[in-house]
Amino acid sequence: MPPPALNAMARVYIPTIELTVHVRRRPSAGWLRAHFATRHLIDDHVEEDGRIWDARGKLVAMSRQISIVQRRA
Repeated sequence: MPPPALNAMARVYIPTIELTVHVRRRPSAGWLRAHFATRHLIDDHVEEDGRIWDARGKLVAMSRQISIVQRRA
């Protein structure tokens, strides 16, 4: 997923420098629900935490992405 910081900033490029994903279980049939949030932007580094649940409400995956914010001219 694109970092939520993209919603708040215009004309930025945010390349990933680290991505960790933990798959916890196979999802049940049906839709998935996801939540991604960025809490901190410090010295042009941003972190994004993600969680994905299956149709039964079971947590199926978690992620953490670290990126660098590069402003475009």
